[in-house]
Amino acid sequence: MLSYPSVLHRCEGSDLGGCPQDPRSTHGAPIAVRSYDILPISITNLFALVLAWAEFCTGVLLILGVFTRQAAGGLLLMLVMFVAALAAVVARGMAIDCGCFTSDGGSSVNIVLIIKDILMAVACIIIMRFDRGWMSLGSRYQPATN
Repeated sequence: MLSYPSVLHRCEGSDLGGCPQDPRSTHGAPIAVRSYDILPISITNLFALVLAWAEFCTGVLLILGVFTRQAAGGLLLMLVMFVAALAAVVARGMAIDCGCFTSDGGSSVNIVLIIKDILMAVACIIIMRFDRGWMSLGSRYQPATN
């Protein structure tokens, strides 16, 4: 029987693993991070690079079903950060693109995007709490017992 958490980790993974900025890109992600006007310019390049790779890796882990709880936890931390950044932009009345897909074609930052990220965070909590690893590579691994 297919469980809801196993479906959720595939959906969460496909949303993140297939859609973040290209982690190999050296210009799109830093521009998107800079547009939020939260971090000092001196660290936006490094932050954007680490964030893009973290999004990609957690998405791949969730799709493959490897370390699903840990990947969902990492994704939850990123989503909390995203919601805080989006809320700051909405509160300041800034009109920027979120930078979700590309630096020039993302969605505009609004309350709908914040709600979407909150719902994804709830899905991460469900994965972390209820995922038993069915249909995952991680459930195939059994540590040796003495």
